[in-house]
Amino acid sequence: MITSSSSLSLFKNNVTIISNTQINNRNDRHDHQQNVNALQSSVIAVLSIERILSSSLGPRSMSKLIINEKGQSLITSDGASILKNIRVKHPAASILVDIALSQDRDVGDGTTSVVLLCCQILNSIQPLAMTIHQTTLSSMLYEVSQYCIDVLDRIAIQYDNQLGVNGKEDVLLKIAGVSLGTKHHSYWNTNMIQIALSAIRNSYDKLNNTIDVTHNIEIIKLISNNNINNNDEQQQQQQQNTLSYTIDNSECLKGIVINTNCIPTILPQHRQQQQQQSNSILKCCIIAYKALKVASSTSSRTTLSTTDQLEQYINRKDTNIIRLYEKLVQLNVNIIFFKYEIPDYLVQLLIQKGISCVQNINDNECLNKLSTLTNSMLFTSEQDIDESMLGKLEGLSLLTKIDSLYYIYLKNSDTSYSTILLRGPSIDIVSDLEIGMIDALYLLKSAIESSPKFVYGGGCCEMALAVHLKHYAQQLDTHSPKRQLYLCISDCFTVIPKTLIANCHTSSPLKSIAKLEYLHSQFTNNHNDNKQSSSSSDKINNRMGIDGWTGEITDMERLGIIEPLILKKSIITTAFESCMTLLRIDTIISS
Repeated sequence: MITSSSSLSLFKNNVTIISNTQINNRNDRHDHQQNVNALQSSVIAVLSIERILSSSLGPRSMSKLIINEKGQSLITSDGASILKNIRVKHPAASILVDIALSQDRDVGDGTTSVVLLCCQILNSIQPLAMTIHQTTLSSMLYEVSQYCIDVLDRIAIQYDNQLGVNGKEDVLLKIAGVSLGTKHHSYWNTNMIQIALSAIRNSYDKLNNTIDVTHNIEIIKLISNNNINNNDEQQQQQQQNTLSYTIDNSECLKGIVINTNCIPTILPQHRQQQQQQSNSILKCCIIAYKALKVASSTSSRTTLSTTDQLEQYINRKDTNIIRLYEKLVQLNVNIIFFKYEIPDYLVQLLIQKGISCVQNINDNECLNKLSTLTNSMLFTSEQDIDESMLGKLEGLSLLTKIDSLYYIYLKNSDTSYSTILLRGPSIDIVSDLEIGMIDALYLLKSAIESSPKFVYGGGCCEMALAVHLKHYAQQLDTHSPKRQLYLCISDCFTVIPKTLIANCHTSSPLKSIAKLEYLHSQFTNNHNDNKQSSSSSDKINNRMGIDGWTGEITDMERLGIIEPLILKKSIITTAFESCMTLLRIDTIISS
């Protein structure tokens, strides 16, 4: 039997237990509300980025005029370039920007789609976050992302990828066209596509199935220059040439372009045009050490008190020059490249012997490329000079002079180096051309190095995913949180076709979205019911998307709007990873 004192003690203990439970419940509710508040803050911040980028999707995209702290301006519609140049203060929005930019670094395109999809998902799952813990919601989002990847594998189309084979590059041409077609220079797409594919084709390592875009492909921007003195006949001719710079004049060259601030002495017989006619090979060497000192205003001075000392000093300098000259002549070369500047006297001696020379090439990376291009070794000392270390070159020519730099083109057909010359009337246009070209190059690289599969663009792929998600959700329990999540994500995927229609300013966007969803539902229902889906109508329904120019529902195969499977997978993975990262933030702390 329990005494009264013990009963009182037990009662107190029970009271204590009940009170702790109530406190814990209140703390749990407080923590959950804190999590929801952090999510709401993140959603508000990322939606502001979505509003900036939504009008930059598709061929009807609007450009943004970005002015940096130095007052320099940039006009672009590229999502990655916009994100790089905007100042984001909210930490959650900053995280989204960093993750979205990784999409551009890894694949080369799709940054805008990542931001739009991520923002839609975060905004739509806010009600679910009120009842489901955010870590649980993150796990569920991962499951949805894996289901989407599985659907992509099922709807993707295999293609034959053979670079350099006629008729086997059509898909790659379309992929590059879609990437370049969303920029405001899309009117010159045909030339730009051929340039991008030529550079990729030349840099392709067939043995390893890799393309080194960073090292093997260089882009040089050339703009028209009107600041030329009309009194000089030679400058008038230069003005005539530079004024003809248009986007159509852009080209891809096989070889490299080097620059120097010293006037290059290229003899007529060594120029590229003459070499093409004679079909001969030029022997060359690279002097990578400071063979002779060149007098300058900052060099040390030698005091000479007598005429004998003066004569001895001149003879000593001439002896060094003549000794080096004789060694170079013994090599029987046509062109010599010097890392450092050389005396004019040596230049004159080389010209008299019929040897062209380019001096003051200080860039080590440029010298290494030159060595690889010509298959020669760098002479790092006078003792290294040997005929076995010479290289070969098919031709060289002076391209242009920009400010104080002379640009020289070096050609060799047996090389993986390519140089893309982007020409245009202004720096703004050429800079935007460069952004589009880089996107196209890296997208082609990703498509070639990955599995040769593609999906249809124009919102077709996203609508197919939306329909598959909705069809799967309908098989789940009516009150299941999983069903609600799948339906939410299904609506989120429609943001891509909706934005494409909105940017075309059509009269009935909701009607177009409903019709597009119906067409894809017809195909999905027939396919899931194991019916014959090989009819032409079913196939067309599965290819329907939004024409980015008109906003109308069109067959994407007929328009040639396709995107590599690796791109879509990366967009979906990056968007979901961004959401899961932001979902797991419960407090924003400033340190």
